[in-house]
Amino acid sequence: MPSLYDLPDEILLEIARGLQAIRSYETQSVAFKHKGTEKGRQRENHIRQKALHSLCLTSHRLRCISLPTLYASSITCATWSGLKQLRLFHRTISSSEKALNQSKSLKGYVQYVENRLADYLGNSLHDDEIFQEKSAFGYFHLLSKVVLCAPNLEHLCVVSLEHGEVSFWDHLLAKSHPSTRLVGHGLGKLRYLSIQIHAHAWPTVPGAAVFERISLTLRSFAMLSELRVSGATTNREFELVSRPQKVPNLQRLDLTECCLEMSEVADLLSACKDVRHFTCRWAYLQGARSGPSELRTALLAHTDILESLALDTREIRYDPNIELEPKVLGSLRALKSLKSLEICETGFSSCDLSLLDFPDQRLDPGLSMLLPRSLERMTLLARGDFNHYDEDVLEDAFCLWQLAHDRMTTLPHLKALCIVARHDLSAPGLVKVFKKAGVQFHIEMED
Repeated sequence: MPSLYDLPDEILLEIARGLQAIRSYETQSVAFKHKGTEKGRQRENHIRQKALHSLCLTSHRLRCISLPTLYASSITCATWSGLKQLRLFHRTISSSEKALNQSKSLKGYVQYVENRLADYLGNSLHDDEIFQEKSAFGYFHLLSKVVLCAPNLEHLCVVSLEHGEVSFWDHLLAKSHPSTRLVGHGLGKLRYLSIQIHAHAWPTVPGAAVFERISLTLRSFAMLSELRVSGATTNREFELVSRPQKVPNLQRLDLTECCLEMSEVADLLSACKDVRHFTCRWAYLQGARSGPSELRTALLAHTDILESLALDTREIRYDPNIELEPKVLGSLRALKSLKSLEICETGFSSCDLSLLDFPDQRLDPGLSMLLPRSLERMTLLARGDFNHYDEDVLEDAFCLWQLAHDRMTTLPHLKALCIVARHDLSAPGLVKVFKKAGVQFHIEMED
């Protein structure tokens, strides 16, 4: 009877590679918004790890073939079971001896490290106070040691607690401040970095915040192409990444649950000269002291290469005691390579009024004249300051009717327009007129 043993090594190798971990490119907060998908991914990864482990126990031949894939990834959760897995993984890869019939030690195979604060089985750091008090420090310290053991690490996706003695990044960042490199091998081969930082909203110790210290090291990641950060905060003036040296090769920069001033975000973007995809979604920011003019300047420095832009400024509340320049970005027409845009609808209105509150307001110049001709997809985030609106309130939005009318002459490539609102709305008239103009128009209700 035919079996796995009858297959040539080349096919067995492909079978083992087919059991590689399904990687996450999103921070935990973004991934957990799609609970079903995330649970399914975690469950599938658990099954794949068990299958690889079983193959390694089957025979010496299958062990030699499957071992590199088995140790290519470390995926754990900050719980008792996750700590147990992490200890075993670290003990195995940190051994100086080479595995059976392998040309290098196991730590050389590690390419992907991921952790979460909750898993698909329902285990959660949030629900385990004893683990938080007694073992959280040990877990994040051990997680950092796994990273330091892996010189060929390509992809790091971590969520960490950063307060008091409990920290992941304190063990990777050099003790001397400021420092432009990480300790150990320095993650020189890292291509994808997704980090979520849980720290106090106010400084607990003097000096730079964790994200400020991380930002200093970015320029040493020669191969980093994608950076996603959730929970970025600073303790002081954010000037660490605004120095002349640039962050090389970074093509995607995503900031979610961001607590940085707009000027700080502009400094970071200015240091990333090759960014093609930029996202910034602010968390609730009270007393903001800088407006969008500096951010617009940083965006216009990427006119030839920026392909997608998402800015959610709905949670920013400006300091009323500070007189700012107009709180709008103004025209983005100079971004001649831009294909996808997601932006708060008040980003273009000098009066800072939502279409839901004043649908008949008229923009001069019109919305179509503020957008690049290359645009293919646009999402407008409707702010709205009230709890209830008439379902058809957008039918009176003059600027949207004007946009549909102008589309053929000013936005020839526009194919889709979406309005995202926190209310249940409909606009059948706009759907019809945009369809006639060759644009798919729809309204989504935000969770």
